Amino acid sequence: MSRGSSTALALSFVLGFSVLGLGVLSVTAGQQTNAAKATDKFQSDALAESANQIYFDQIRRMMISDLSYPFRLNKQQVLMPINGRDSVVGDQSATLVSHREVQTDMKVSGRDVRRYTHTFTVEGTGITNRGTESVIRATFTGTYDREIVARQTIVQTAPPPESFHFPAGAIVSNDRIQITTNQGLRTYSPNGRDAHVIANEGIKWDPSSGSKNSFENPNILDIQGNYLVPQGGVWQRTQEAGWLGNPNGKKNYRSPAIPKSGNFAGVAADTVVAMPGAIDFANEATVAKWATNWKARATATDGNKLGPVDSATHPQRQGDQWRIIQSPAYVDGDLLVRQGQQIRLMPNSTNPKDNVVYVRGNVQNLGQLLNLGVTLVFEGKYTDGAGAEYKVDTQGSPFQTREMVLMRSNFISLNKSANAITWTTSSSTTSGLIYAANGGIKVESSNAEITGMILAGGKGQTGGINIAPGGGASFVVKYDPYAATGGNLNLDALTKINTEMVPGNVTRPFTPTKMFNWVHRK
Repeated sequence: MSRGSSTALALSFVLGFSVLGLGVLSVTAGQQTNAAKATDKFQSDALAESANQIYFDQIRRMMISDLSYPFRLNKQQVLMPINGRDSVVGDQSATLVSHREVQTDMKVSGRDVRRYTHTFTVEGTGITNRGTESVIRATFTGTYDREIVARQTIVQTAPPPESFHFPAGAIVSNDRIQITTNQGLRTYSPNGRDAHVIANEGIKWDPSSGSKNSFENPNILDIQGNYLVPQGGVWQRTQEAGWLGNPNGKKNYRSPAIPKSGNFAGVAADTVVAMPGAIDFANEATVAKWATNWKARATATDGNKLGPVDSATHPQRQGDQWRIIQSPAYVDGDLLVRQGQQIRLMPNSTNPKDNVVYVRGNVQNLGQLLNLGVTLVFEGKYTDGAGAEYKVDTQGSPFQTREMVLMRSNFISLNKSANAITWTTSSSTTSGLIYAANGGIKVESSNAEITGMILAGGKGQTGGINIAPGGGASFVVKYDPYAATGGNLNLDALTKINTEMVPGNVTRPFTPTKMFNWVHRK
């Protein structure tokens, strides 16, 4: 048996019975047929039941290890030694039908703890070589305890160097931000003040046509945040007429005031704010370590190994006909979504480290590329079409709310060029984190809106963010803090310490019951 002892134990009796039974039965042809059907059904039941047992073991091990769980047991062939050789006796798989978590605070041995009770309903499927199928559902519960402790959290300080991190803001560049538009750049934030535009080498605005001196409109650039650049020469340069300023003395940019708070002196409205230093981006060596980890997860034994993916030929899922890339997955080549077609990137686990789709080549999106909660990493460049959509989507995702999917969806280019990501679509979408980790971003859309954040970590000729909407039109970024879950804004003036009561160490590991409520669905 190639897949664990539990399967072998569950099937050995069944297959032994079937071989023996078919060898000694001496009855009529009709009786033989009925006996074969009954035996085959018995085998498919055993395959379905053992699939549930294997899936149960996976959930138990992951919950004990890191309190996460997989969404499914992928289809696998089951082998049994028959007449001295391994023979395929059928296929088995399992899925998570439902999951519910209940938290209860209590005292255990005089200590405050939070008890987590999880209820899982799983459904196993077994198919024999003759095509007989069984579907069996079962339920189990499990609990674990965590101590409740007071914890101080330092907000907006530098993260550990090798952890996945990025600065938070609506538009953030490790180099300069060049804005070329007549009709406007807008950023919005839920609280009206966090949708920052941040650039380590300065922010520059030019009209797409006409003389800059002729523009007197005070809100060509109008953001619900601040224009942030490092203090010193970059700060001085950014305010000059050839950059964000205007030779006619007018300000064509707006931003809200930040009130005084504690030792923080506050910021006046419509100003360029000097940061104590450059905003922190991961360097190339750190990004390379991230890439190594992402690639290793995508190419692990349980990952999906794919060649170049073309939506025209990518297989469709039975039932809904969706074209899906199931994480973890490695695409050995380019990923192409054709006009009028969709590809969905599907998570496989509650653990974000398992939900990686790694593309060795370029990503070209002429249709719809839907992220249901994975980290999409590609070594090449991203390009799209005028009506294309890359968006974070909840339909079909195991993460049922928009916020849960946003927190787990990342779009990351590893390419080292100024156009690592080129955004030309005019669609308005919830895109979450858009990050050119080693390169730059070009926005050529016309009147497009992105909900999330765009970041470029490249420097010099291979970095920067260039926003030049088609026809001099506008571009809007609606900053969403859920897209910045992994990010840190490293500004000393804004650093604070939060104290809260939070779950601490696990004091009693996850302990499941036996499975119960076994129901034969087919």
